[in-house]
Amino acid sequence: MLKNKNLQDHLLVTMPSFSESVFDKGIIYICEHNKDGAMGIMINKPIPNIEKLLSQLDIMELSPKPNVYLGGPVDINKGFVIHEKGYKTKGTQIVSSKISLTSNLDIINDILEGKGPSSFCFRIFWMGTWST
Repeated sequence: MLKNKNLQDHLLVTMPSFSESVFDKGIIYICEHNKDGAMGIMINKPIPNIEKLLSQLDIMELSPKPNVYLGGPVDINKGFVIHEKGYKTKGTQIVSSKISLTSNLDIINDILEGKGPSSFCFRIFWMGTWST
């Protein structure tokens, strides 16, 4: 039993009983866990054919093209970038001593202009709508 255990900065693997849901075989990185609840992002479900989504976000010029993953908090049309802790802007949440998560898509412009995080695992997590 994990009573009173803080799971922030840990991974969860979904149970087989989720096999017929969006969480099927999901690996979830817990970004926040406190008395008010928990928030995590699924890190292993890339969205296929992301060009349409990148075009909608007006970030087609990113090179290399980022991987975009299904599975952020249930918040329509909100993206997240996971990156090193040294970068901060509105919407940045510190997850651990080395990792932060930013929900403000201004981070994309900052990266393009060389003002973004100096190191990052360039993944955008998306809970919006898209069509493949």
